[in-house]
Amino acid sequence: MAESTGATRRRATGQVPAAKSTTDHTGITPELLDRARLLTADWPDDQLTAVGLRTELRIGQKPSRLLRDQLQADRTRQVQPVTDNAFEAGSLDEAASPTRTV
Repeated sequence: MAESTGATRRRATGQVPAAKSTTDHTGITPELLDRARLLTADWPDDQLTAVGLRTELRIGQKPSRLLRDQLQADRTRQVQPVTDNAFEAGSLDEAASPTRTV
């Protein structure tokens, strides 16, 4: 009887293990972004967290972080409207043409 050395050779199958895809699979689709915007429309800024999004939308960590960053960027890009009440009607004309007496 031959003694086993413990190392057995495997037969070559000709198959190569599949390489992982290098494309970014974040899972953020326009539909998911729209759902997140609708969901968080009434959330205050301090409650807009990746954990909250992950829990509510049932998504992974990476997509929830990317969604949070996108939603925060959307909120900071919103322009606050300027009201006419902040300026008096005559104050702009007076500032444009100061009257000085010498």
